[in-house]
Amino acid sequence: MKNWIFLLLLALFTFSVSGTVANTPVNQTKHTATYSAKLTKSERNILVARVYEIRDMNLSSLNNEEKVRLSNELKDIKAKLAEPGFTGLYISSGVIIIILIVLLLLAID
Repeated sequence: MKNWIFLLLLALFTFSVSGTVANTPVNQTKHTATYSAKLTKSERNILVARVYEIRDMNLSSLNNEEKVRLSNELKDIKAKLAEPGFTGLYISSGVIIIILIVLLLLAID
C-alpha cells in the first residue's frame, strides 16, 4: 500500500513540474553590452583608474549634459568590468522535491 501511494505521489510531482526561464532580462537598457574577450590586467587597471578619476572630480561645476555623459561612461565601464560566464545555478522547485523524495527513500531503507 505504501509503495502505491509513494509511486502515485512521485508521478504526480514528476509530471506537474513546470520549467522556468532563468536568464530572461526584465529591463534591458541601451547600456548593456556583451564582450566576448576577457580584459587583460592592464585594461582593467586603466578602467579602474578612470572610475577613480571620475569619482574624484568636482561634479558641482559640471552641467547636466556632462553629468549624464559621465554617468553613461560609468555604466559602460561597469558593463565592461563585469565578467561574462557562470552566473549561478538555477534549480526548479520540482527538482528539489524529487531530490528530497529520493533522499527520504534512501533514509527509509
